[in-house]
Order: sequence, then C-alpha cells, then structure tokens
Amino acid sequence: MSTSISGINGYAKSGSTNMDVMGWTGDIEVNTYDSTTTADAGWDDTSASTKKVSGSFDFLYNVAKKPTGATAGLTPGSTPTLSLYIDEVNQPSELYTGVGLITKLSLKGKVKDGWIVTASFVGKGEWTFPS
Repeated sequence: MSTSISGINGYAKSGSTNMDVMGWTGDIEVNTYDSTTTADAGWDDTSASTKKVSGSFDFLYNVAKKPTGATAGLTPGSTPTLSLYIDEVNQPSELYTGVGLITKLSLKGKVKDGWIVTASFVGKGEWTFPS
C-alpha cells in the first residue's frame, strides 16, 4: 500500500520566518540544448544542461510578518533562503531548500475575504531536494 502525505503540515519559510502558507508550488526542470549531429541518422537529439527551480507560495497578509519587511524579505529582487516543506511534522526530511530570487509579489483582496499574497521565485544557485 502506498503512503500519501496531506498538505496540512506543509509550509514555507523565508529565512527564519514561517509564512503561514495556504499552499505552495515548485517546478524542477532542466534546460536543454540541441546536440544533433550527423551520427543521429536524421533524428533530432537533445541533451540536458543546467537545472532550474521556480515556484510560488500563497499566504494571508499578516501585519506581524510583512512580506516586504526585513524579517520575511520578500521584496521583488531580493534573494532570501527559502525552505519549502512537504510535511515538517511527520516527515521533516521532505524539504526543498535554496536561495530564491523573488520575481513577483502579487496581492489580491476582496471586501469579505482576507488579503492573499503570492510570492513568485526562481532558484538562484544550488537547491537541495529530498532523496
């Protein structure tokens, strides 16, 4: 039987600040380059190059943890260390971490709802993944 993990214990930290996220996304990709030669018998060939990470996380605006404040450091252009946990309580090793370049901070609010902030990032250097 397989074991799945609920999102209830997942969270995201910017530096040492737990951002009390509603959820987060992460994309792990590889850049490619065309490595086709005459030895490929008329078929295209592609090879892997550098790896890249990108993603975003959503959280409610909290005046005690201002996203653009010194503690969270999520101002576009900043490069905080991000820690994205799948399940910090039961599976603390299920962690994706590295420096992220904050590319965008989106705010969305309605009169009857709380203000939701989305921080988007791209990886800046090496990241560590669960293994």
